[in-house]
Amino acid sequence: MIFNKEAPENWNNNIKDSCCTKEFAEANMYSGEVYFACNNENKALVIIKKKYIKVLARAQIFTDSLNKEFLIAILVKLKDMKIPYARIGNTMFGVDRKINLNNSKIINRHTFILDLNKTEEEIWKNFNKKLRNVIRKSEKEGVKIFELKDEDELKEYYNLSLKTEKNIQKNKGRKTFSIQSYDFFKELFNNKLGRFLIAKYNNKIIAGALFLIWNNKSVYFQSCSDREYSIKQAPSLIQWESIKRFKQEGVKEYDLGGVTINLDKNDSRFFVYEFKRKFNGELKEFYNIEIELNKFKKVQDFLVKNIYGR
Repeated sequence: MIFNKEAPENWNNNIKDSCCTKEFAEANMYSGEVYFACNNENKALVIIKKKYIKVLARAQIFTDSLNKEFLIAILVKLKDMKIPYARIGNTMFGVDRKINLNNSKIINRHTFILDLNKTEEEIWKNFNKKLRNVIRKSEKEGVKIFELKDEDELKEYYNLSLKTEKNIQKNKGRKTFSIQSYDFFKELFNNKLGRFLIAKYNNKIIAGALFLIWNNKSVYFQSCSDREYSIKQAPSLIQWESIKRFKQEGVKEYDLGGVTINLDKNDSRFFVYEFKRKFNGELKEFYNIEIELNKFKKVQDFLVKNIYGR
């Protein structure tokens, strides 16, 4: 198996998901060590994030491969590197079926998928009535949607993302939510894997969303919004304008990003589920796999629970 920091030639050939692309790897090089793993037709992107000391290091594995031997070979390599913990996938990406690995736990994930092969009218009519009303309201309020055009706007977008992060941390607790570095966003903007759509009111960015576009698929990856302008309903309008724009460009599948189902209404994640549910996409299940690679995984679990409250 090839496992190194340089992307093999023609790496992007036959890559199905944006999270496995060379462009996504380049963006993540600012937050950790990135490795390209491949064996014949199997490919995976491995991102190792080290927090101060190796005992806190964690590996994220992004792949669409269901080859158990290939995945085990990656885990053996990580174990040799003394990495305590690995996860295949995250809240946005994962594998299509359950794979049983030693010392592992399977996490069920869900997302809503819109079929952009349908006509614009069919997609609109399938929206929840309340959603259609708030989109109309946003348009009447004078909110305008644009694609982010330069680094000055990117900095404004990022500052709003930091403000959003601060608000979420305040409501949910310290460090339970954090965004990537500015360099991550800048790299995605420059290499064109990321598409940023922003909502403006009185020439000010009041909301925005980052989409990853690859292989005729779009994934709603990250967003920000100014709570002072929540009455303008800009996030809903951003989604509708994105759907229309990407459909015209030939995107076939619109992924609204990960959701957690069967939540109590008092759970802070329930709002995210309700927002995405109203687009009436097809609910799709996928899977993450958490793997304990050595005994220090339990140390990480203890620290996360007692320091971060989760």
